[in-house]
Amino acid sequence: MNLTLLLASKVLIGGDAVNVQNGELIGSNPAMTWNMEQAEASLEKVKQLDLSGVIAYHTGFLKY
Repeated sequence: MNLTLLLASKVLIGGDAVNVQNGELIGSNPAMTWNMEQAEASLEKVKQLDLSGVIAYHTGFLKY
């Protein structure tokens, strides 16, 4: 998994590790994820960050 945090703007570029669905941050696509248990644990860590938004490559931008 590759994540990039833009510190000045508090925006996380989540790549394929996260998705946005119905205005909520969700995990990666199970069909494209080697270890779902680890991916879900990582998602929970991401959700604990103080962010202003998240960019998910395939599903858009989620602004908090």
